[in-house]
Amino acid sequence: MGLIKTSASVSPDLDSAFAAALQTITGDVDAVLYETAMEVGFEARRSSEFQDKTGKLRGKIKLKRSRYENGGWIVTARSPHAHLVEFGHLLVLKNRKTGLVKVVGHVPAHPFMRPALDSARSRLIAKLQAMKGAANG
Repeated sequence: MGLIKTSASVSPDLDSAFAAALQTITGDVDAVLYETAMEVGFEARRSSEFQDKTGKLRGKIKLKRSRYENGGWIVTARSPHAHLVEFGHLLVLKNRKTGLVKVVGHVPAHPFMRPALDSARSRLIAKLQAMKGAANG
C-alpha cells in the first residue's frame, strides 16, 4: 500500500473572510442570547410565585455580561434573601434569654428564576435552530 501525501494552505484573504463571517455569527448569537436573558429577567420579575412587599427582590433582578471566555449573559437576583425565596429554608426561633435556636418548621420554596429560565430555554433553542437553518441555506 502506498502513502498518500497531501498539503493544505490557507490564504490571508480566506482567513480574513472567515474571521469576518465568524464575527457576524458570533454577534448574531450574542444578540439572541441577550434577548433571551432579557426574557428571563422579565419573567422572573413578573413571577407571582412570591410576595415582594417592598419590591427589593424584584428590583435586584439584573442582567450582566459574562466575563468568561465564551461570553454570554447572566441573570442575577442580588437581593440578600433571593436564594431563600428560590429554594426555601428552615424556619427557626431564637430564645432571647438562652440564645438557643429551635427549628419549628420549613418555609417552602417559591422558585422564580428556574421557571423563568425553563420558559425561555425552548424559545432560545428554536431561535438558534432557525439561525442554523438560515445559515445552511
